[in-house]
Amino acid sequence: MAVYNDILYTLNAADSACLILMADAPEFTVAEVTERYSSLSGKEAKELKGKGLFEIIRYPPRQEAFHREALQQVIQTGKRSSLKKDFVPEGQKALPDYCPVFDKKGHLRCILQITKAVNKNQQEDNCSFQGIENSEIADISEKYELILKATSDTIWDWNFQNNQIRWSRGIDEVFGYKDPGQTPFDWWVANVHPDDKERTLGSLERNIKKGISRWQEEYRLRCSDGTYKVVSDRGFLMFDQHGKPVRMIGVIHDITEKKQKEKELRESLALYKLISQASHDAIYDWDLESGKVSWSHAIGPVFGYRAGDEVSRERWWADKIHPGDFEHANKLFHAAIARRSSSLKREYRFRCHDGSYKYIDDECSIIYQSEKAVRILGTIKDVDELKRAHDEKSKLAELLSKVPSIVLVTDSDGIITWANKAFTLHSGYKRKEVLGRKPFEILHGPETDQAVSAEMKQIFGELRPFTRELINYSKTGTKYWIEINCTPIFNKDGVFAGYITIANEISVRKEREAYIEKQTSILRHIAWISSHEIRKPAANIIALLGLLGTCNSRNEKNELLYLLRQSILELDEIVKKITSKINSYEIDLKISSRSDLSDDL
Repeated sequence: MAVYNDILYTLNAADSACLILMADAPEFTVAEVTERYSSLSGKEAKELKGKGLFEIIRYPPRQEAFHREALQQVIQTGKRSSLKKDFVPEGQKALPDYCPVFDKKGHLRCILQITKAVNKNQQEDNCSFQGIENSEIADISEKYELILKATSDTIWDWNFQNNQIRWSRGIDEVFGYKDPGQTPFDWWVANVHPDDKERTLGSLERNIKKGISRWQEEYRLRCSDGTYKVVSDRGFLMFDQHGKPVRMIGVIHDITEKKQKEKELRESLALYKLISQASHDAIYDWDLESGKVSWSHAIGPVFGYRAGDEVSRERWWADKIHPGDFEHANKLFHAAIARRSSSLKREYRFRCHDGSYKYIDDECSIIYQSEKAVRILGTIKDVDELKRAHDEKSKLAELLSKVPSIVLVTDSDGIITWANKAFTLHSGYKRKEVLGRKPFEILHGPETDQAVSAEMKQIFGELRPFTRELINYSKTGTKYWIEINCTPIFNKDGVFAGYITIANEISVRKEREAYIEKQTSILRHIAWISSHEIRKPAANIIALLGLLGTCNSRNEKNELLYLLRQSILELDEIVKKITSKINSYEIDLKISSRSDLSDDL
């Protein structure tokens, strides 16, 4: 029906899926069909034109009632009417709007059923229309602008007779040109980016020469402030009966942000590729809606899976988690989703291609849309060797913590990195107080043999084992003797890693040694007294007894007996003196021993 050609041209230029309906209730006969609608429905216009709306689209009774009610509202109110998403027929991914079109006298001319695609997130696409008000239908560009009054796209109408382009308000809102109205065609050409001009004009000229109605191109268009926006320009050429172009209507859509996002995405993908190639971690991208998981190449060299293995299925991944870890790992995952957490970190065992298991760290970011988790990006890191070394170290630490001997581990710089419970009991220091410090800084004191301390430091530098005895001090200042056995530690590459020191307190032994040494000193003194002081009176007694045997005079005998008595008394005095000294030393030793015992207690 040629009477609707102007509207049809406009709608085709906008690539809209639309039916032009006659206001002949209750049939609502289809007068015209846009190319986009035919493409989406799979039916040619001639199959639909002349038939009633509800003859070509079979709605369920309840939904048909809502469509009829919407059409009646358009006729009665002269305003746009939309159906709620709840009334889209099952399996039909489209949502229609009903919009009135009036002639210049204000009479209802027809009704447009404008189909809006509805995606799985229930968001309408760009081709939706918000409504139509009274307009001058003879002026196509103005009518089209009114139809799309809610959009910021720029509509243009190129008249080939005067080579003028008429612009919609979008040229101001998007590009900043204040109410240009009409401009020469060359004005548009001048504002196309120099690097895009030849390609853009070339494709337009080819369409005109070949009589091709549809034209589309992407290029950069200059704004009023001198900057450029990337645009998608779609136009519809109209030819006269001789095939000459007479008019072209088009829409310029600003896609600067889209192009920037595409660029960022390309850069991100390139970066992702570089990272995945450089990293030994397996990077994954898990689409929760489809269940598809994409893996980086590291899934091969790290875990042994080939490119041909089915590694893109969610179930494949779940099956590789160790049965003993699956419940816990799964619980953590669902708990994170329930809390709307943006990140998650788990540790579990993952089965390799050869059937063995490796410990992995699984760390990921969770992406949500409308509070629903839709995508997970993450990495799984092979920590098997580290985990097993840590477990072995933990077992060794547990064992050493139960050993009664003092155990210290120092690094290659002599810094304490670990101490067992026996150390804390003997020294009085908590473990956290000594970690990061050197032993001599906290354990040596005034009576510590500095020569031994200096010798130990020298041996440390020579990386050889040694045993020494010296005095240490506790946190409270109490001194105690200790015997230390130091052994150097080397890593698997033979590089010096530090020392392990096993020590035992020997204070009691040292006290016993001092006691024995004191006893020996007493005995030596007594022996000296015996060998020197007793010898004189004993020699006198022996000599006097010899003289008495040869003496006949009573007076001489009396004199000899007197001298003999004096020598005996002198000898007795010496014996008493020795006995007193012995008793005195025994008392000192007992007092010292009791004092030491009291200190020990």
